[in-house]
Amino acid sequence: MTAVVSGTAGDVSGGWTRGLWHRQLDHYPSTGKRMLYLSIVVIATVVLYYELYVGGAVAPAIIAHYHMSFPYYVYISVFGNLIGASPRSWPDWPIAGGGRTWSRTASR
Repeated sequence: MTAVVSGTAGDVSGGWTRGLWHRQLDHYPSTGKRMLYLSIVVIATVVLYYELYVGGAVAPAIIAHYHMSFPYYVYISVFGNLIGASPRSWPDWPIAGGGRTWSRTASR
């Protein structure tokens, strides 16, 4: 009897989307690689939390300096975060005034 196994760890036929949901390791990474991956995650976490807390910590100074209301500051922050979290990169946004959209129009 012969069995054919598809969808193993070495199978890349599903592309990157398959890799998001069906993660398999061919072998366990060495200690050095695991420590490197862990340190990258820890550094990224610290940086992201720092960025999050700095925005809230300086909000009163920003609001006072630019004479904004608190709801206006929140709306601006939410809008900026939506643009930053966009699956498209920011140079593709025409409102950014830069990147490929701007360079295509300027080169004509």
